[in-house]
Parts: sequence; structure tokens; C-alpha cells
Amino acid sequence: MTRSAKKFFSILSIFFLLITLFSWQSPVTSGATLVQVSDTMSRLKVGVTSTHTIIFKAPTGLNPSQKIKISFATSSGFSFGGSTSTSSVLDVDVATSTALGGTYNEHNVVAGTSAVAGSFAFSTSTATNQLIFNFINSTGSTTPSSTYFRIKIGTNASSGGNGALNLTNPASATSSMITITTTDSSDNVIDRGYLSVVILTDDEVQITASVMSNLTFNWNATSSATTNGENCTASLASTTNRNAIEFGTLTPAVSKIACQRLWVATNAANGFSVTAQQNHNLWQTGSTTVDIDSFKDGVAPNASTTGPWASPS
Repeated sequence: MTRSAKKFFSILSIFFLLITLFSWQSPVTSGATLVQVSDTMSRLKVGVTSTHTIIFKAPTGLNPSQKIKISFATSSGFSFGGSTSTSSVLDVDVATSTALGGTYNEHNVVAGTSAVAGSFAFSTSTATNQLIFNFINSTGSTTPSSTYFRIKIGTNASSGGNGALNLTNPASATSSMITITTTDSSDNVIDRGYLSVVILTDDEVQITASVMSNLTFNWNATSSATTNGENCTASLASTTNRNAIEFGTLTPAVSKIACQRLWVATNAANGFSVTAQQNHNLWQTGSTTVDIDSFKDGVAPNASTTGPWASPS
């Protein structure tokens, strides 16, 4: 064999080797990665039911009749009591926004496995070790690229009515994968994203505390014209304080009203009660027993009898 022939066979061998290598490559579906993917669950405890609020950004958007698929790993133990009946539509909400923390606009959701006008068609299905929630975009609606989707599953769904069914968490502590894909009408993947949720043996912390009771009480004279419906005597405002009320000289049959205001604040569950008590009537000057509003040493006369005047002793 000549040197030229050897060179030809070497090139031919390399060519066939490349053909062989390329022919064994797996086909790769092109597409973008969903970003800012999250799932907020109401409970993480094993075996209990939980709501899910799933948010993600779809770089490619969603054209008419294209789909969103959310797959839960049943091999990890997730289960759902829903079906493709109309009642299960109440257990899901679909909303979109132009920003992660922006206002989300709710979309109508109906039961179905094919695209309809003006609504997302919702159904559940199963595959190998998967529970799949399917949402098919409206036949006449295009969702722009980089749109944020928010999908609620469970009793937190309220757009079309009150949700009744939640997903049930796995029965044992585990880390479980949730897969979210957008596809065309033939189920070819457009965008895909993954998130992992951790199921715990217990997800609650019991917090206890004791709050000390407190009571604040204060009182003082007031310059208000009225207090509790009583007209306060203006001239007494300057001679009244929290510890003393000086009525001055009283004119018979002319009343004077001195006013004080009381403040109470408390955190007591059953509130508070304030009482005011008098320890004696006003006394005659120099006496600790003779009331100024009575006759004859503090003893009021019998109104039905008459008698001579007698000065207090």
C-alpha cells in the first residue's frame, strides 16, 4: 500500500468515526430556563395537607394553546384528591404579572384538556411517578416574554371561588423535586425549571409568653367647660388641683361645681373599675363634726316640726 493510500484510509477512518459519534448523540430540545422559581407552602410537615403558591418567570412567554405543566413526584409521596371535574377548577388560580413583586392579574380557569377561548384549561394527569397539573393557554391569548406566572393550588385559590382540596405532603421526611415546564401544543418543551421542597417531621414551633398586667391611673383638675355633662364653674379652675378643691365663699342656693378628670389605662382583659368615695360632708370652720349644710350641731331638723332657732355649739 502506498503512502498516499494509507493517508486516504486514515482520513476515511476519522470521517467514519465522526459519523458514528454524531449518530449516537441524544437529541437535545432547545429552550430557556425558567428563573426565579419558588413554591411557598402553608405546611411542611409530613402527612398533612398544604397549599402551594408557585411563582416563576417564563423567558419565552406563552403563545396561544401552549401549556404549563407542573409535575409533583408521587414517588416521594405527594397526593391530591382533585380530578378533572369542574369542582377541581376552584382549587387552582392562574395569574400573571410584569414584575415579581408587582400586581398579578387573575385569569379565568375552566376544566378541560384542550385550549378554549378566553381561559386557561385545567386538568390533572399522571405519568410515571408524577402527578401533573396541566394549564393550557387560551386560543387567542399571547403572554409576552419574561412574564411572571403565579399559580395557586389548594384552599388558597380564591379567584373563581373558594378552593377545597390541598395537596397532601409525603408521609416521611424527604426532599422532593417539582418540575415546571412550558410546552407547545404537541408537548415539546419550550422552557423548563426545577425546584426542591423539603418535608419535615415537624414544622411548627410552639411559642408561649406571659404578659404582666399593668394599670395606669391619674387625675387632676381640668379647665374644660363641661365634664361628663356637668357645667364646671369657671372661677374654680384656678383654685382646684389634684389634691384640693377650694370653693371659697358659697352663696346660699347658688351651686358651684368643681371638676377633675381621671385617666385609666390597662391591658387587663376584663377592663377596670374606678369608684369615688366621700369620707365626710363639708364641715363648719374649726369643727370636725358639724356639717355646714345642717342645723344644730350637724343634725338636720325634722321638717314636719317647728321650733325656735338654735345656733350650732
